[in-house]
Amino acid sequence: MKARRALGCTILSAVVIIFAWLVHESWTVIVGMLTGARWHIAVSSVLLLSFGNVQIGHVFAALVSRSSSGGARSSSALGIFLVSQVAKYVPGRIWGVAMQVSMLRAPGSTAAVVGANIELAILVLMVVLGVALTCLVGWISGLMAAAVALLATFAGCALILSMDSLAQLARLARRCLPRIAKFAFLRREAESVGRGPGGELTRDTYARLAIYILLYCAGWWLLVVSITGLDARDSLAIVAAMSLSYVAGALSMLPGGLGVREGAMVLLAPAVGMTHADMGALALVSRAVLLMMDAIAAMLGIWLMRRDFFGGEKGV
Repeated sequence: MKARRALGCTILSAVVIIFAWLVHESWTVIVGMLTGARWHIAVSSVLLLSFGNVQIGHVFAALVSRSSSGGARSSSALGIFLVSQVAKYVPGRIWGVAMQVSMLRAPGSTAAVVGANIELAILVLMVVLGVALTCLVGWISGLMAAAVALLATFAGCALILSMDSLAQLARLARRCLPRIAKFAFLRREAESVGRGPGGELTRDTYARLAIYILLYCAGWWLLVVSITGLDARDSLAIVAAMSLSYVAGALSMLPGGLGVREGAMVLLAPAVGMTHADMGALALVSRAVLLMMDAIAAMLGIWLMRRDFFGGEKGV
């Protein structure tokens, strides 16, 4: 217990030091960025990203419904997913999962929510990596090449979604790691052959995935253009660096990737032709945007939950 507490304090201290250094080094750059920002474009980008959050929430709801034998309403799962986004910061994503389980209150909801979160984490990481590749291709070869790469990203992510990746991983674990496969949750997933790859997912789910990919790419690209004043092509390189840093933050398992994401962006600055101070300022601004997105998602989620649980709505 003492070792765990010491590790937690060390990580917290490191995060505080990273943010303090970023603020110290980039304060004047942040002021300059905000002063010269094209706010109508910046606000539009935040709205696009927030709408993208709703689309991936619908995908989450579809995954929960597929795993819960019809016991969970998709509108309820969507509202709970949006509210739980704020829980990933204190102290980590596990609290968001626990919140979803406690609020869903449906038969088999624990396994359904845990499974949906694992599948969604895999899917979102693939989306972000695909967007990073798309932006790099666009930066090097032009916007037409980026459009082709974006279509390839959607095709790959749709394939992952249709494969029922968690069930496939559970079956692999059952063959290769018998001890791990003894867990009831993994055994249940491995035996879920009847539902078939993507059995209950509709065209609407794949359409929402496509919209999410498009909005993620367009939203961050517009934000970079509006804040930095760079041209469209150079901004793609910045979005690629931001996407790769998001992956680093997610894999770190720290609350919201705090500190790791920002540190990765600063380290990638020379590769995309930016100074450390400029990238540090952009990292802090983008973190503020992420917090705004989560706040908007939470407010929308609360409204949906009030409608479902207190307004007598049947859900969708």
